[in-house]
Amino acid sequence: MINKETYLDAIGIIEIGRNIKERQIASGSIVKGGRYPLIATAAHCTYNYIKNAYYEEIFFTPIRVKDQKYKVVAAAVPLQFINHTYLEYDTSFLILEESFNENDIYEDIALDVKFCLPKELTYQIFGYPYMRKELAKSEGKAIKDTFKGSALQGVNCFEKDGMSGGPWITRYGQKMIQNSVSILSFNSVEGIMWGPYWGEAIERAYQVAKNPDIYSQDVQLHYF
Repeated sequence: MINKETYLDAIGIIEIGRNIKERQIASGSIVKGGRYPLIATAAHCTYNYIKNAYYEEIFFTPIRVKDQKYKVVAAAVPLQFINHTYLEYDTSFLILEESFNENDIYEDIALDVKFCLPKELTYQIFGYPYMRKELAKSEGKAIKDTFKGSALQGVNCFEKDGMSGGPWITRYGQKMIQNSVSILSFNSVEGIMWGPYWGEAIERAYQVAKNPDIYSQDVQLHYF
């Protein structure tokens, strides 16, 4: 069973941008993969949908080792997000450089992931608000999006900047597992952070990142 301290260790910071002026801060988490752990985050933290291009420099820093940055070498993203920016698919799974894969501790603390679970579960959601530079947490039962009519789910959260890509963690059986990420808050709906439902389409992106030899017509695997 994953205890509280261990699953907090799986959370980290995503840095996006080639230099300090361009750099943005988001959140991500270490999740179990196949041959190596993966990083789960929001697709918009990987792919710039305004410029229709992937960001050029992306790094992940685990909370456990704050002075160590690992470069992202590949990302698996649902094509529904790439082609149409459908927020319901706003998730990506990242492959990091070999030095990350060779460190056994990251496999030990990686979160289990589950897909196609019942909706409106109770979650703890985590992220790194840009101004505070420390881990933030909110929790509550997920609600349907009756405001915009999307398939997103929402959890009470008053933080905004830096929360994107942070994990949604819930109890499944005897484990704490991840099955969504934070993606945005609507200005018209105060105090709610929204995340995509992790169904079959997002599971296919996970499977491609887990085994890059797999081809899926619904997933783009991009190498940096």
